[in-house]
Amino acid sequence: MLSIIQWDYPSKVTVRVGSSRRNSGGAVYDVDKIYIHPNFSDVTYDCDVALTRLKKPLVFGPSVKNVALPSKGTIVADGLVAKASGWGQLFDEGPMSEMLQAVELPVISKDNCEIFYGHTVVSDNMFCAGYSFGGKDTCLGDSGGPLVVSGILVGITSWGGVCAAPRNPGVYTNVPAMTKYIQSIISA
Repeated sequence: MLSIIQWDYPSKVTVRVGSSRRNSGGAVYDVDKIYIHPNFSDVTYDCDVALTRLKKPLVFGPSVKNVALPSKGTIVADGLVAKASGWGQLFDEGPMSEMLQAVELPVISKDNCEIFYGHTVVSDNMFCAGYSFGGKDTCLGDSGGPLVVSGILVGITSWGGVCAAPRNPGVYTNVPAMTKYIQSIISA
């Protein structure tokens, strides 16, 4: 399983698969180990990626499928439209969703994103997606969720400002930039 750094104690983490409901349905798996990127910064959220090893192998089927990783050299380009999903808050300071939600978001240039966030550094290990006028976004509780283009995982929801507010796009871990690290853990 691929996500971001939220927990570093496997005993506190379970993974629900095969359900569009947050708290029921599907199957729940216990986590055996969490691999945190060695360069992760809890100040800047650079290298915000973690892999989890489950105690038992996933059982794949009609409602449990894997997502493809990007090929080496994939560029997440400005204007590319991607789909984020999660059970996070439905609006800023709102309730968590009980049903899985999805939203399409365009990738925003690094320069514009840094301007929106007051010149906060957006490293090459991150990118932004959302609308400059706001209205649609990922929110608190969506962190660690996928950002997908044509069945390929290009981003992982990492951080952001006020949910769906103008000039506050979501910031995502750039999965293509993390591919070497991901492959090193998978092949170990």
